Amino acid sequence: MRGELTYSQAFARLEEIVAEIEAGEVDVDRLAARVKEASELIRKCRARLAGAEEEVGKVLAAMEEIAETPAGATAAAPPAPATARRSRSPRNAEPAEPAPAAAPAAAGPQPSLLEDDDFDPFADR
Repeated sequence: MRGELTYSQAFARLEEIVAEIEAGEVDVDRLAARVKEASELIRKCRARLAGAEEEVGKVLAAMEEIAETPAGATAAAPPAPATARRSRSPRNAEPAEPAPAAAPAAAGPQPSLLEDDDFDPFADR
């Protein structure tokens, strides 16, 4: 294939191949090549999904770790040197809104699409 395809491009190409095969537009001489290309695209899509799933898991674990850290135990920025000037806020300034609370962590591991034997990327959406 030409260059590295994104997940969306690979999935779109898979849909094209399936549509060609279902419409009977692929002659027998090219069928094996189309099936081989589809197989490679599926492998690449699964690898991308697994990589994305791993990255999301790392981010969620980091967020959970932050949420579980007691407020006094967080790594705060070092105090400003005594020579630093503090900025003044305008007299009529509105007080800053508090930061939103972290979303509660989901209970238990999330199911993986890669483990779902019934997952069909070509099923009607």
